[in-house]
Amino acid sequence: HSKVNCSAADVNVSLSQTLWPEHCVINTTDADLLPSVAWPEDVVTVRKGYHCEVDSYSGFYNNGGFAATELQLLLQRHGINTVYIAGLATDYCVSYTAKDAARLHYETYIVMDASRA
Repeated sequence: HSKVNCSAADVNVSLSQTLWPEHCVINTTDADLLPSVAWPEDVVTVRKGYHCEVDSYSGFYNNGGFAATELQLLLQRHGINTVYIAGLATDYCVSYTAKDAARLHYETYIVMDASRA
């Protein structure tokens, strides 16, 4: 997510969504990957939820599906057809990402040991 100041005038879509307090702000330590995990050197970060007009629970689309992230293009480019999803909000970001992955015909797994509800 990005740290932006948004007002009601910035929102031009009518969509029922929960807008969360600032978290995982881009380019802050709050959004950093855990240093204790042995990440591959070529790890790719897909940014989402940084538009004040609409949030993005899914790693694939913003809420309402108005715009896509780069995730599907990256997966297709690298011939990836199986995804493993983990995160802090199993009931939101993880769930929405998993549902979109399955709808896009990816073999989809949620890593529960690495997720929180």
